[in-house]
Amino acid sequence: MNFTQAELSGYLQVLWQFSWPQWMIFSLIANIFLYLFSIGLYVFIEKTCRKSQLQEKNHPVTGSDFYLSLLTILCNSFVMLLGALLWKKGWIVPGQTESVIGIIGEVAVLLLLMDFLMYLFHFAAHLPLVYKVLHGKHHEHVSTNLLSLFVLHPLET
Repeated sequence: MNFTQAELSGYLQVLWQFSWPQWMIFSLIANIFLYLFSIGLYVFIEKTCRKSQLQEKNHPVTGSDFYLSLLTILCNSFVMLLGALLWKKGWIVPGQTESVIGIIGEVAVLLLLMDFLMYLFHFAAHLPLVYKVLHGKHHEHVSTNLLSLFVLHPLET
């Protein structure tokens, strides 16, 4: 795929012109897509990969897990809206990197930084008070199911 700076600028211009209601709809659609993609990937891997499973059976999907996962979608959508606000206020500026190596480098640094921050946040989530109040629900899943990734307290999201 040959992706040029002009094409990127065109997409950014379309996003720049979104009204806030359009941003809300776009954010919800994007996060619902990622939610469904994650569930689909889980089901695909479970159906197609090796059959000697790591867990005897999947954790049952409960109504509260489903509602928490929907709340996680809403929280993630809100975070996306915050990112859009910061972009429109000039606090986030898309890079002008045109080389493939530069783009790969930026993505690698971003992923490493996000992974490191997730490690720190997860470490903090296991502090006794935080675990009891926020993080314990996530660890009720002693085995996984298609929603386990999204079963989080809203403040964890």
